[in-house]
Amino acid sequence: MEQRDGRARRSVGLLGLLHWLWDEAQLSSWHPRWRRRTWWVCHARLREQVAGCAINHEELSGALYVVPPFREEYARRNSAAFETFCVARLKRRGDAQRRGLILGEIRDVRPTRHGVRYALAHHRGALFATAALDQRLRRSYRSAFSEASTEHEAHRVGLFLVELSPKGNVIVVDMAAMLVSKLYIPADTSNEVAMANALAGAGRAYVKPVRYDGSDLVFPDFLLTDTHPHSYVEVYGIHGRASYDQRKRAKQAHCQGRGAGLIEWDVADAIPDVRRRLGAWHPS
Repeated sequence: MEQRDGRARRSVGLLGLLHWLWDEAQLSSWHPRWRRRTWWVCHARLREQVAGCAINHEELSGALYVVPPFREEYARRNSAAFETFCVARLKRRGDAQRRGLILGEIRDVRPTRHGVRYALAHHRGALFATAALDQRLRRSYRSAFSEASTEHEAHRVGLFLVELSPKGNVIVVDMAAMLVSKLYIPADTSNEVAMANALAGAGRAYVKPVRYDGSDLVFPDFLLTDTHPHSYVEVYGIHGRASYDQRKRAKQAHCQGRGAGLIEWDVADAIPDVRRRLGAWHPS
């Protein structure tokens, strides 16, 4: 992956690419002055980011179709744009099987005779996958496909690697899925969705660190950017696992050593008060 001016070169998988696009488009952060975020905003920011990127020395704008927000007056134009993408990017040329990427919000997943059908929000078409691939994806992205993924006004975003079948159906070859809050902030679990919504509701400015660049040994669930120094937010959803408890203590020690505030939420309890206060935060 390379930005047009050559500032960034890295090798990432589908999830890394999804995280990178989301982060570079400032969709993994929130500030109360923004007030509202919809798929319209996501689409606009993603398209702007895609326009400056290349993948495998090819313009990403030609390889990636970002599903546009639906409005009836634009329906024909959007359908024509998708058809152009399928013909230009996915249609076979001789014996060569060609592939492309589709990024959109997953509305639902339903079984079919031979596998599953992915329906995307704002998109009239459908994507199809084998049952074996669907099972593998569900294991890889448990939070995005769990029953709890529909709680707290959550959404699911997918980056699909696709090809065309001989009959012209769009077939999913691989995919990365991401759970996001009602404001499209990434979340690793439904409990993180609840926390993301609570932080936004309290008027906090924050960032959700994403995994394409996990070099930080202490990787917070959320980072509050309206305090100095920045404060950490941790959501604890696992009990009785030694490695998890050790990681928890390491994060607490890291925050204490930096003099940073820390908000902690054990999901067995109610969400703590996350409104901004004067003075430093301290571990609960």
